[in-house]
Order: sequence, then structure tokens, then C-alpha cells
Amino acid sequence: MNKLYQVKEIVSPDIRLSLQQREIGVCNLSAILNESEELDIMYGSVLVRDRGKHSNLKGFDTMFPWHFWNVDKDNNVWDDMDNLVNGIEGNKFDCKPPHQWRIKLVDGSNWNCMENGKVSDVKVDKLRRDVDKWYKDYDAVYVYNFAFVPDLETSYKNELGMPFVKYKKQMDWDDAEFALTEAEQMVQYFGLKK
Repeated sequence: MNKLYQVKEIVSPDIRLSLQQREIGVCNLSAILNESEELDIMYGSVLVRDRGKHSNLKGFDTMFPWHFWNVDKDNNVWDDMDNLVNGIEGNKFDCKPPHQWRIKLVDGSNWNCMENGKVSDVKVDKLRRDVDKWYKDYDAVYVYNFAFVPDLETSYKNELGMPFVKYKKQMDWDDAEFALTEAEQMVQYFGLKK
């Protein structure tokens, strides 16, 4: 089992609000701010065990289509707990709070949900069921090298207010580097220390 820790450098509430209003992620900014000799940056997905109160889907589900976090030499995850709580609340997850999670860090580079050049809902659903079996003793799974580029034009909320998003494609390292470059520009724009 890996451990989950709170990052040391936090994105301030006013900057966080500004980014959320523009629908820009906070996680890539947080990962840049906390990168050091002790902490590397990883990208991927955070799969969280949902009780299904708002989604009617019990088991693991993707809280963010893509996410960035830091990892230490012992493969412990360092993440912004406020960002995770906002994700839980905004995405209507019914789960344990992040500081209570039992987590697992796994390599998803061989996970493939593409079919005929598109993300396959069938493959995503099968993978979700497999993750439920493989990681049944965990509350969250940080899957590095496996994420999605969301298709926000197809997003909607169900009758219980939970957002659902279709995916354009699986994210690759070029997509991740683009998001990190944006974050580096934001660090400079906001005058944050790095």
C-alpha cells in the first residue's frame, strides 16, 4: 500500500477560485509548485471508490479525466487535499474523505480503452469493473500514464446532479506536457514561487 500526503505548497484560495471560474485545473499548478529533488510529477487518473449515491454506480470511478500529483522515492503520493475535496464535492462522489483513503499507485501505460480511433465506453466500463476486483481493498487508485482528454461539449448532469463527461481520446505524454507548460506559465503569471 502506498501512502497519501498533503503537498507543502498550496495554491491560494483566490487563485484557485480564479482558475475554477475559467475551468482551468489546479492539480497541474500544484504539481509544478511541489516538484523538487524529493518529489517528481506524475500524471494519470484518480479512481475513487464511490458508494453510488448520486451516480447509481457503486465502485471505482474516475474523479478527474486527468490529474497531476507528486510522488516520492518510496512511491508515496503527495497531492493537494483541498483539490481532492473540491473534486469529490463538485463531481458528487459519495466516498471517504481523502485523508482516510487507503491508496494504491499503479502503472496504467498498458491500459487501452481505444477502439477504431475513439474511446470505447464498453472498454471503459469493463476496465472499471476489473479495477473494482483488482483493488477491492483500496479507497482510491492513482493510475499513472493513463488519463483521458475530456469532451466537454458532451458533458451533462444526471437527475441527481452528478456530472458525466465523454472522452475524446486517451491522454498521452504530449498532452500532459502541454498542461504542465500551461501550469508553468500560470506560476509566472501569478508570481508564485517555484
